[in-house]
Amino acid sequence: MLSSINVNDIKNVEVKIEEMLKTISDLESQTDLTPENRNEIADLNIVIDYLGAQLSSEIDTSQTESLSDVLNDLNSLVETGKTVLQQALFKKHLQYVSEFEALYYDMTGLRIKTYIENPEFNDLSPESNKNRRLIKNPEAQDALRNQRLISEQRKNKIKNRAIKAVANFATATRNFVFRNSDLSTWMAIIGKMPGEILGNETQKITSVKINAGTREYKARKMATTIAINTKLEEVYGSKWKKRAQEDSSLAPTGIILHTGVELPDMSQNQMMYLVAQYKDPANQLSFQTKYGKDYKRIMSEMEAKLNDEVKELSRWQVEEFFPSLYEDYNEAYKKIYRTSMPWNEHYAGRIYREGRDTQTDIMNLLGTEKSAFRNFASPASTKVRIKNDTAISDMDQMATLLSYVNDMNYFASMAEPINDLNKLFKNEDIKKNIKFNFGNAPYDSIMDMITKLANRGVSNDVSMEWVNNVTSAFVIGKLAINPTIFIKQLIMLHQHL
Repeated sequence: MLSSINVNDIKNVEVKIEEMLKTISDLESQTDLTPENRNEIADLNIVIDYLGAQLSSEIDTSQTESLSDVLNDLNSLVETGKTVLQQALFKKHLQYVSEFEALYYDMTGLRIKTYIENPEFNDLSPESNKNRRLIKNPEAQDALRNQRLISEQRKNKIKNRAIKAVANFATATRNFVFRNSDLSTWMAIIGKMPGEILGNETQKITSVKINAGTREYKARKMATTIAINTKLEEVYGSKWKKRAQEDSSLAPTGIILHTGVELPDMSQNQMMYLVAQYKDPANQLSFQTKYGKDYKRIMSEMEAKLNDEVKELSRWQVEEFFPSLYEDYNEAYKKIYRTSMPWNEHYAGRIYREGRDTQTDIMNLLGTEKSAFRNFASPASTKVRIKNDTAISDMDQMATLLSYVNDMNYFASMAEPINDLNKLFKNEDIKKNIKFNFGNAPYDSIMDMITKLANRGVSNDVSMEWVNNVTSAFVIGKLAINPTIFIKQLIMLHQHL
């Protein structure tokens, strides 16, 4: 598998990782898995972890962690014939099967048991592929093969639920956009939608997952907001709100390009963003593209113009704040992308580049969506940035900080439950039964709900650069009033209905 992949070809590595993530997702969406399926998933996890490490440089923390995980899994495989990863994946699969069985009952009224105890299991020998504790239940397989036409009464009941659920979804979205409803309230309402359509057991599964993620999101959001507020007050003093906003005001730079033209007006926060990104050696080519042959002089002059407050905020972000968030974010990242989140000591936040496709700025939590890895996961990798010589945009550092933290808090809290639900409803047995008995509309409504949760309802037509530029002048004020950043107010209603 690895022999056919040129690890020095970054684009090829990214494509291969996406293909493997798609294969894993398709396998994990199956009702039952053979031992061969489980082995393939475990093997692909190890390969992805290795390939992810190849996108980082030898000095990056993430490369060391990924390669260490690969070595531990391979050693375990040699010593016991079964990795800890395989055991964890099978445990996750059994949870998936339990949820599948509950959804199937809500749809059909039929209880099935996918796996049964193996009567030939030997308690005196360790569990293995040849000595399995659980085996497929032939009765369940027969039931799934024979697609079931349910009664008209049950069908009409579910169709009526679907109409009501879609109406609730539309009302919740209007309140979210126009009435300043909180994001977590919107999440909780639409998270109930599959259960409102299919029944009580589905309701328990979806509500528990979404509510748990919502609670975690609120807690993370509050913790990071308090940390940022505390630092702003430490740097700017008791009147930090007003003073911090002043650093988002544009002013002449006095910096002259080699062509004799002065740089456009910039704020302290914009210059801070560029200087922080410049200090990462991986971004040198991008600044050469942006400012030409004199880019080193220009960046030196720009750094000299920074005031003490933004310098301290930049130092704090790179040396203290971002490192403090890494472990928590990485734990969630590995569950979705099967490798460690890119990281190095120079990391100064998300990079925005000039002339890029603005759709790539929209975070989508579904790890198997087309180009999801390349758009969200891979760009922070050192080797990817070294290869990218596209100029970096003039962005407000505080706005990009808050956008990044807001996105990553949501990712860390909601990515796993949303991907779990996505796999559950992509299951062919679930999908075909819903469509066979109720038509496409209820199924499409559920999948639309999952998509909305995955991108927080943000339209792909909305540029995150535009959002950051619009919010840069008052983002500090929002922090002082409410830890929620009201990006949702900029979303067009028609995208949700």
